[in-house]
Amino acid sequence: MSGLRQNNKKKLEEMTIFSYVKYISFCCGLAAVLSFFSPANLSGSENAVYVWNRNWTPGIKESMAELRDYVNHYVVLCGELKYSHNNWKAASVKLKGAYFKEGMKVTLAVRVPEAANKPFSEGAFKDFAVLLGEVVDGAAKEVAQTGTAIEGLQIDYDCPTSKLNDYARLLTEIRRKFPDRKLSITALPTWLKSDSFKSLVAKTDYYILQLHAFEVPKNPKHEGAIFLGPKAPVYVKAADAINHPFFISLPTYGYEILYSESGQFVGLHAEGPSYYPPYVSRRKIVTTKPDEILSFLNWLDGNKVANLTGICWFRLPVDSDEFNWSVDSLKAVIQRRKPALSFSVRHEYRDKNLVEVYLTNNGEQNTEKSVYFSIAWKGHGPAIHDVFGKYRELERSGNEETEIVGPAPKTGHEIMVGWFRFDNFKNDKPSFEISRVEFYEKN
Repeated sequence: MSGLRQNNKKKLEEMTIFSYVKYISFCCGLAAVLSFFSPANLSGSENAVYVWNRNWTPGIKESMAELRDYVNHYVVLCGELKYSHNNWKAASVKLKGAYFKEGMKVTLAVRVPEAANKPFSEGAFKDFAVLLGEVVDGAAKEVAQTGTAIEGLQIDYDCPTSKLNDYARLLTEIRRKFPDRKLSITALPTWLKSDSFKSLVAKTDYYILQLHAFEVPKNPKHEGAIFLGPKAPVYVKAADAINHPFFISLPTYGYEILYSESGQFVGLHAEGPSYYPPYVSRRKIVTTKPDEILSFLNWLDGNKVANLTGICWFRLPVDSDEFNWSVDSLKAVIQRRKPALSFSVRHEYRDKNLVEVYLTNNGEQNTEKSVYFSIAWKGHGPAIHDVFGKYRELERSGNEETEIVGPAPKTGHEIMVGWFRFDNFKNDKPSFEISRVEFYEKN
């Protein structure tokens, strides 16, 4: 009996150890999965996002709430300081303190136009610092309503490379004005080759290397690019060699470019109401492609960048945006995966004679491409019908099939594209089949 007990005890111990090993393996595997899908899956340690809106709408609050598990740092535009007619003028952004939650990490950003290089060259820092204090203190007071403390101050100033020494003197004055806040600046890649750059960033706690810019295509047929893709690794390596903490800023936004009939550039449209002057005859949309950002992130994850603190995404997606990514696209890219593209069509009977048709984007990605689908009628086609807005019917022969083409809805949005009424003598619901939604590549 004692031998049997010992054998059973040994088996029990083996089973217990084996179960424990399986448990540890499971936990390690689960931790690996969770770490991959967490914001910490970066060469740096943070995911930050710019909130660059001048008009604070409820959509900002909704986006901030949706990104809470993906973004841990918000860089918020709180104002702009302009130099005009020998005077500094401040324009503050009216933030909404109720949109912030306690525990959020917040940096306030102030925009300074390039024209400020003249007074800075003359050492006119005092008046600037006074106005800067008013703008920042007012914003900090608003944000503090929910118990959110301001961690830092960021200056967004595209200083001419030849004036970086003047900029460094300005930062000394700002540091004196705000000794308890982390100080950061945005930095252009062209500054990296300047002998003055290292002494400039030494005045900061960290800087943001901007890996996006936009040069308007002179010819409407030429592709435009926002992300500095091919050069981005070169810039990151050069920044790392400076041996000072830095973020990289990656784009999510897009533009609509306006041209005249002759192909001359007329203007640029980012977000907001679309107004097209009568002399605008061509429009071109340029967006940031998730694929090109993912390709760069794969490179970044595979290379050691010792001084990289994190990524600051420009900018916060809001549902009303036309050319920016969706929130779901940003989430997917942070998780290192391609945002899904998915559309569906559904119909609804209003009565036995009337059918309404709805198109939905139930994927994660917005697209500027048009989509189309077809409806094959079984038996008699509709007696009368209508297709709405920017949607239209393709030319067809007969009354057995209807093909509809138009813009893809934004993620999470459903659009009614048309209705169809039937002569229903038998009082039966009309019968039909709807095809899957595909991209429409023709003009």
